[in-house]
Amino acid sequence: MSKPKSNILVITEGKTEKVIMERLFKAFDSDEKFVYHPYGTNLYPLFNILSKERDQDNWDILLLLRSKEKDPEKQKILDLRFAEIIMIFDFDPHDPQYSDEKIAALATYFCDSSEMGKLYINYPMAESFYHMKHIPDDDFDSYTANINELQNYKARVQNDFQPDHRKFATTKSEVSIAVRQNINKAWRILNENTYLLPPSQERILQAQSKTQEIAVICTCVFYVADYNSTLVPLSL
Repeated sequence: MSKPKSNILVITEGKTEKVIMERLFKAFDSDEKFVYHPYGTNLYPLFNILSKERDQDNWDILLLLRSKEKDPEKQKILDLRFAEIIMIFDFDPHDPQYSDEKIAALATYFCDSSEMGKLYINYPMAESFYHMKHIPDDDFDSYTANINELQNYKARVQNDFQPDHRKFATTKSEVSIAVRQNINKAWRILNENTYLLPPSQERILQAQSKTQEIAVICTCVFYVADYNSTLVPLSL
C-alpha cells in the first residue's frame, strides 16, 4: 500500500474481525497504523445507543466510544487523530433486536471512512471469510446460509469448509483472490456485471434483507479494494 502512514481506527464487533483484517494488512505489507477497538456487541444495541444520544443526522461513533471507555490507556488511544474509521459488524438477522430499518439506517449513514466512518457488514457473520473449500473456489457463488440455521453457522464453516482458520488465505495471492471472489459475488447477487470496485453496502443489504437464504459474503475484505483497487485482480 502506497499511501502515507496514518492512524486508521478499526471498530470490530469482536475478535474474529481483527484476525481477518490483520491477515489482510499483513498480506499487503501495509505501513498504516491500524488501531483496533472491539465494540463487544452487534449492530442493534449500537443503533439503540446512537439513536438515544443523537438524531440520525449527527451520529458520531468516535464520540460515543470516547464517552463509554473507562480504561485510561484506551481513552488515550481513542483521542488520537484518525485519517479513517472503519466499522466491521455481522448481519445477524436472527438476533431478537434485528430490524430492517435499524441496519439500513446504519449502512446509509456510515458510508465514508474518511468522514463519519464506513460500515462493512459481513453476511451472515465474520466467519464467512472462511466459507471456502479452497482458493479460488468455483462453487463460492452458490454458498448460502439459511436464516433459521445461523445459530450453528460458525460450526458449519469450521466442520465443512476450513477446520483450521490459520491455514486459510496466508499469501498475498490467496488473499487477493478471496477478496475478488467476494466482490464478484456481491455484484452477482445484484444481477449486475462485475466491476473493479465493490458495490455499496446499502445495495448489498437491500438484496440480502429480502431472502431467507443469505448469500455468504465477507464484505470487510472490500476495504482492500476501497483503499487501493490495484491491489485486487479484476479477474481470477
